[in-house]
Amino acid sequence: MSRRPIMDAGPGINFLSDNKERLLFSTLGALSVPEAVETEILRKAGQDQRFAAAGRVCKKLPERLMEVLSDDVTHELSAAVQRISGLPLGCRAAATEARRLQRLQADGKTVGSIGLIHTVTVLERAAGGEHLPDKNAMRDLYGRLRNLDDGLPPLDTTNLLNLPCWQ
Repeated sequence: MSRRPIMDAGPGINFLSDNKERLLFSTLGALSVPEAVETEILRKAGQDQRFAAAGRVCKKLPERLMEVLSDDVTHELSAAVQRISGLPLGCRAAATEARRLQRLQADGKTVGSIGLIHTVTVLERAAGGEHLPDKNAMRDLYGRLRNLDDGLPPLDTTNLLNLPCWQ
């Protein structure tokens, strides 16, 4: 099982379109993406010139940086699991995972959380570092990313310019 963060299309399209893959990987480390996400990045890159760089970068990324996870459940695997357990693969996997999490929780461990990382989250983590050393660099990059992603909130409604690293 992969311990890499799994990235959705939004941050991938944003950072790869602006050729900021070094910022992305230095902030988050090696990533995994579902096949559907890779397909979406490449589709958008082919449809809109603003995202063309994302397609070029995505195709060149080595697996050590971005692993593409198969979206396929093979018919053979699904049939075998259902035959053995009497349950469809999804139900069997969910039940097994629920029992595992209950055991961990009984041992006092924190379980069952998923951390969601947005474009703003990546910028928060990168702030004050090599790729975003000051507020001007943050403003400049955020402006470019906002031109790519109309879902990004206005900069002044985020906390990006009020982070402790700027004090």
